[in-house]
Amino acid sequence: MFTTENKMKKILLFALALLLQVSVSASYRFAEYNIRLNSTKDTGDRAWANRKEFVAKIVTDYQFDVCALNELKPDQKKDLLALLPDYAIESWGRDSHVIGDVGEGVGVLYRKDKFRLLQSGHFFLAPDITRSAIAWDALYRRLAVWAKLQDLTTGDTFYYCAVHLEQSGQTAKRKGAEVTVEQMLQIAGDYPCFIAGDFNAQSSVDAVHLPFKAYFQSAYDISETTPVGNGSYCNWQPASTHRIDHLYGRYYRSLSYMMITEDYGRSSTPSDHLPLVSEVILTRRPVTIPLTTTLADAIAASALGDTIDLQGRTVSGEAVEVPHHLVLTNGTLDASPLTVVAPAALHISRCTLSGATTAITANGYALRAEDCLFCDNSTDLQGAAISNQGRLCLTRCRFRNNTAAQGGAVAQVGNYWGAYISGCVFDTNSAKEGAALYLAKTEEVRVAQSAFIRNHATESGAVALNDASMATRMQVLNCTFAENTSRATHSFKNPLFGGSSIRVYGDTATVLTLINTTCVRDTNTCLTASGAPAANYNGAAIVLAQGQLKVYNSLIANHYATSARADLYLSDKATLLADVHTIYSPTSPDEQCLGAITYQDDMPYIPLLADSYAGIPLVCLAADDLSEQTFGEDINGNGITDDSLTADALGNVRSLPATIGAVEYHAPQALPKTEHTLPTVQKFLNRNQIRICIDGQTYDLLGHRIEE
Repeated sequence: MFTTENKMKKILLFALALLLQVSVSASYRFAEYNIRLNSTKDTGDRAWANRKEFVAKIVTDYQFDVCALNELKPDQKKDLLALLPDYAIESWGRDSHVIGDVGEGVGVLYRKDKFRLLQSGHFFLAPDITRSAIAWDALYRRLAVWAKLQDLTTGDTFYYCAVHLEQSGQTAKRKGAEVTVEQMLQIAGDYPCFIAGDFNAQSSVDAVHLPFKAYFQSAYDISETTPVGNGSYCNWQPASTHRIDHLYGRYYRSLSYMMITEDYGRSSTPSDHLPLVSEVILTRRPVTIPLTTTLADAIAASALGDTIDLQGRTVSGEAVEVPHHLVLTNGTLDASPLTVVAPAALHISRCTLSGATTAITANGYALRAEDCLFCDNSTDLQGAAISNQGRLCLTRCRFRNNTAAQGGAVAQVGNYWGAYISGCVFDTNSAKEGAALYLAKTEEVRVAQSAFIRNHATESGAVALNDASMATRMQVLNCTFAENTSRATHSFKNPLFGGSSIRVYGDTATVLTLINTTCVRDTNTCLTASGAPAANYNGAAIVLAQGQLKVYNSLIANHYATSARADLYLSDKATLLADVHTIYSPTSPDEQCLGAITYQDDMPYIPLLADSYAGIPLVCLAADDLSEQTFGEDINGNGITDDSLTADALGNVRSLPATIGAVEYHAPQALPKTEHTLPTVQKFLNRNQIRICIDGQTYDLLGHRIEE
């Protein structure tokens, strides 16, 4: 109940927060408020017509500078703007991506006499963030709205985002958190950024809060005074212990944190949620710290979001922990393992990591590696180069000569978080399972434009997925597998193992999709005690022990195994969903169309030397065969299947008719043409072969240039 005593206590708390602001920059009162939608189910004091003035009174009494609003309907927005003439609201409704105020929405309320609106926008919590949709297992459409605001007096600039996460579907709740964090990191860049909203999850729910805690700080957790109140969903009563509304930010201090329990002497609070308010001060933006002493010293001197520049130096024999979001770039870590402490995130680029017992152990939310080399690392456990438990993003990295029990190079045990690998090379790594890549507890895996070359496993595959507890969606796109090996002993003899390229033992709903992938010249053997072949071992290039398989436009050929099933083996627990335009080894293998491993810009691939394979056309794909709709797969991760696969593994544009496999076939170059004078042509024999000399350059009869 509202009393004068309660009012005085709260005024004193705000006065205390103001006293803490000694010799600092301007402070702001940032808030979050789920105002409860205008519903005909609410009567009496709970009816919007009878509570709207008190919602507005909360804003003015507690002097909100900026506030995230949830469950905001168009009529409520109109009422609040009329009651709060000093404020403006940037909002969007969840039921339309075309018109702003359609359906229940979220919004950012701000003092227009204090801030200038520089920019605003919205995105939907869905695979396609540009379109309103009921995504994943959600019951409702969900979205976020953001505003870029500038203090009219100080010029301080920051971003403020309002979001309302899914209340029921656990996947939608988790994915919505991911989308919100990833989008605001891109939008806000290095500016201070705040995300406030109804998360429908208490802070102990890691599946929702881990992405926020990796890059942001909770105003409740870092409050410099004891937080007042520990709940937000109150069911119309001025007390709660159910804290599902939150305020996160980066590059700031939280001076105080309070749940507002005012009911103004009424029979209920103005909403079924209590608003929260935090007194904050913006602090420095992230900086780059040059390495001058030890890496541990540099990390100790860093703050959230800072970059440590190794400046081309080598750090040797120094094991360090990464306690918060950090960027590490431009150097060498020699026998210097990194441990990412939960919930931190690490972004590492242009580094070489070698000679360690697991180069990176990442227990936080996200690990991103770009343009890095991982070589000569080893462990008796999982992941010699990388052992990761969160979201994994690898771009243009090289993994060479790493050794482990599982995941010779990388072990991704993701606790639902996905793995996204693009433009990477895995070469000569080894393990018992997953010589290059071992996967478990990972909901989504995308491997694109990558190569797996000469990796060796003793049981299963360059790539091994071993998890029957989760329905994993694994997509392999524009990839090359070549000369990988798997060798088991006679005592092992498990027909569900093998697969020198890929072995999958997943949930019955796990789906492995291969699109425009080349898989050639793998070897799988199982030997008796005397060293003779054991034919009862299913040493296929691709083994699906349990799960579902879709194959499109792929070349799977020229493999050797001690069993008869050398290309593809599906157990009785596996299902082939689709097999379209895929070529397997013919009865009489013919390698004349397949070249040796070749490199272009450090990317290994198998060139095609002819446009057919054992009489089977390779250059035969129409435009429809390169369509996402044909695959039933989202190849670019935008949530829709209306695009086409326009480039091969090397980034070359696919011509039509396009080529099966990872790379396009290019016919031998024709004889050169001249527009002016006729060339001087001379024919002659050389080693019983006809040569043609044209203006001093020598060619064979097929037009290939020859260096004599």
